[in-house]
Amino acid sequence: MATRHRRPTILSRLLPPVLMIALIGYFVWHGLHGDYGVFARVRLEQEIARLSIERDRIVARRKALEARVSLLDSDAIDADMLDERARANLNLAHPDEIVVFTSPRLGADPGDDAGRALAQK
Repeated sequence: MATRHRRPTILSRLLPPVLMIALIGYFVWHGLHGDYGVFARVRLEQEIARLSIERDRIVARRKALEARVSLLDSDAIDADMLDERARANLNLAHPDEIVVFTSPRLGADPGDDAGRALAQK
């Protein structure tokens, strides 16, 4: 029985390493740029930091508003707070008073960011 020996061609020698390099490149690319890759994690951490800052700002604003509302509690109404809110909502003042608005909006809430931004212009 005769056996036939072939010499390996350049293509048969290069094909496995080229396929392995392509496969490794595929996984490296998706490890960096994929939905769960390194760059996606960096973007997610930046979004978490931005939302944490926004949450802290909203919590502080809510606490300030809760403190103001507690002054208007029916059990212990603060006379100054009641007077301030009534004047702001009704747009009234005593005849002997001088009213100076620090914001273009009438009766703007002092803790309001938009009122502060308009007052700084």
